[in-house]
Amino acid sequence: MTDKVFILRTHYYDEYWHDLLKEISTVFQVLVVADFSKNKFIYSGFEHIPLDDQNVMNLGLSTQGNYKWRCGDYAFYLAYQRYQFKYAWMVEPDVRLNTDDIVSLLNSFEHVDSDFLCTYYTKADKNWYWTDKINGYDHVYSCFM
Repeated sequence: MTDKVFILRTHYYDEYWHDLLKEISTVFQVLVVADFSKNKFIYSGFEHIPLDDQNVMNLGLSTQGNYKWRCGDYAFYLAYQRYQFKYAWMVEPDVRLNTDDIVSLLNSFEHVDSDFLCTYYTKADKNWYWTDKINGYDHVYSCFM
């Protein structure tokens, strides 16, 4: 089992993140979960998992609509299928960090006893895309992934 995984969910190559992944790989297993349908690219030195119909269907998940964009959690499930990790960070390449030491930043959360960290976690309103697709719950919540 790999305890700590860092997932880059992407559909393009980004040199900034390639350099960061090299630093991160000193303490985390790094996975690139990628949609290669429009661009062929590689983050050399790192394991890639295609975010494609076959892999998603193998998980028993829907491939309807624009799932590669709408279903950010699919990358997490694909990574978990590969490594049954205890902790994971997932980021997309349009994120920029205000730190010169990403490893220290990530390690500063090592003792946080939370199952999920995100931004904009709130009760979803009826206009959110997923609200009418989730049945059987009194409340539906959303977050910014």
